[in-house]
Amino acid sequence: MRRVFQHFTMYGFIFCFIATVLGAIYLHILNIPAPYDITQLPKIFGVIGGIALCIGVAGLFALFVMIPYSKFIHVFYRFIALVKYNMDEQEA
Repeated sequence: MRRVFQHFTMYGFIFCFIATVLGAIYLHILNIPAPYDITQLPKIFGVIGGIALCIGVAGLFALFVMIPYSKFIHVFYRFIALVKYNMDEQEA
């Protein structure tokens, strides 16, 4: 099931990115300002992408809750350690 929710999340991001690009094309190239009608492509991709993101994040909620207790927290600790190291180097 986690794979299904990860796909929802990934495709949701992709569809939202496409909606953003299409919105920029509509505005800057076609001179069609927002808000867009529900039948226009930026709105269609945005709505589908938003729904997919909601489903994916809701399904992966147990993953987000477990991040502080998993190996992925190492990324944040490493970043903080590098920032502290650089600050100590600048003081010295």
